[in-house]
Amino acid sequence: MPDFQHLPVEKNLLPSLELSHAEPYGCPGLGEFLRRKKLLIAVSGGADSIALLETLVRIRQSPDGLVVAHVEHGIRGDASLQDAAFVRLRAEALRIPYEQVSVDVPKARGETGESLEMAARRLRYNALRELALKHRCEGIALGHHLNDQAELFFLRAGRGTSLRGLAGMNFLTPFETPDSGITLVRPFLRISHAELCRFLRTNGLEWREDATNRDEDALRNRVRLRLLPVFEEIFGASALATLARTQSLLSEDAAFLDSCSDRISCNTNANPLDCAPFKNQPPPLFRRILLRWLQTQNLPPHLQTFRLLDSLCRFLQTGKAGLLQAGEDYAIQTIHHVAWFFAPDFAPALPATESFRLSEGFPTPLLRVTPAQSVLFSVREFPLHRPLACTLSASALANRILCLRPACRDDRLQPVGMANHLRVWDLLADFGIPAALRPTVTVLAFADSETESREIVWLPGFSVSALVAAKQPGDTIWRLELLPPSLP
Repeated sequence: MPDFQHLPVEKNLLPSLELSHAEPYGCPGLGEFLRRKKLLIAVSGGADSIALLETLVRIRQSPDGLVVAHVEHGIRGDASLQDAAFVRLRAEALRIPYEQVSVDVPKARGETGESLEMAARRLRYNALRELALKHRCEGIALGHHLNDQAELFFLRAGRGTSLRGLAGMNFLTPFETPDSGITLVRPFLRISHAELCRFLRTNGLEWREDATNRDEDALRNRVRLRLLPVFEEIFGASALATLARTQSLLSEDAAFLDSCSDRISCNTNANPLDCAPFKNQPPPLFRRILLRWLQTQNLPPHLQTFRLLDSLCRFLQTGKAGLLQAGEDYAIQTIHHVAWFFAPDFAPALPATESFRLSEGFPTPLLRVTPAQSVLFSVREFPLHRPLACTLSASALANRILCLRPACRDDRLQPVGMANHLRVWDLLADFGIPAALRPTVTVLAFADSETESREIVWLPGFSVSALVAAKQPGDTIWRLELLPPSLP
């Protein structure tokens, strides 16, 4: 057992002399964080995480304030259990508290349909967060290194990403949200995997090898085993370090753009969001504002795609009306320069209205009613955005009582050209309206009696009931136009 109080910090005892500096790599706060904060160390048993554990003990010259965490994923059978036993014995030898959590990655993958790697990552980070909270740790230390940073660059470049995505990981990153109280710390981002292995061998330290890291079915493994060696062969041994410096510059540029967008005054908690005051900002700034808005509305991270942001940016800057779907349960509606975000728990803003007769007009900013001579519309010509209009037969609606209200699950409609009724909910699904948005769709319904309360006269933007549609040119009609609601 080493005497931590008198352990010298020498070149052969750290993977890089830079880590012995008060502020390694010019990262403000990194050195202080590594030496002073209470840390949960994620240790898998592989070379990178064992090097991380040993390095932190040497930098701090004490095991105090450290907790070792091992997440067993339930994937590799006995080998996985042996990894856990190896990590536990090493933690005990260093006199560091040890925590182990077992998760069922195959089961989680079957429930969500995500990849094995993504399911493992999600469960692992959830477990680490819970352990950090349990032990009141201010940071979670991770063994990501120079090679991981390069892998991430090529993975994201291949799939398409933003400037921030290409910049990769940072030494210090707030975990999930800035106010979570937990920081992810990655001190090895300028140190290669080969250097970490050399450090372990120099100090006579053992580690475990994960056989799945050689499985080329995983895209990350193919990047690691095929692409990176060729990249270094072509551009030389310093290629990864050069790429890391480029990523640092990208990170600085992304941080500058973030600060510029932060200075633009807007309430990104608002729903709907009025973008008119900043719609003329350059796309890099406008996209950042919209991304921050989507994040405050709790859109899941995997749905915050560049395609969604780019489409939303174009719709709002041009004033185009439209509907953007994010996954199965979320939607964004744009009208002029205003965006509404709809989630499964969204409560419709339009209350049930008072009943009315068309002959009496309808004094509301939501609906304009005009007597006119018929100008017949084809169902296919109805726009999918406001303002929305329809023509209804005056004789068919004589003395009928109507109600403008949100759509309900039990509503039914007999569309023009059909002999049968359809459930409005199913019709909206066929039109691609996500479940989260359906309760916000405005409908015009009969309100004469309880038995007819679910009979829809007009589904704005989609269809008119065959029972009340104007059928002959020259008919006396009511022309109805649904107007965009005013912002609060």
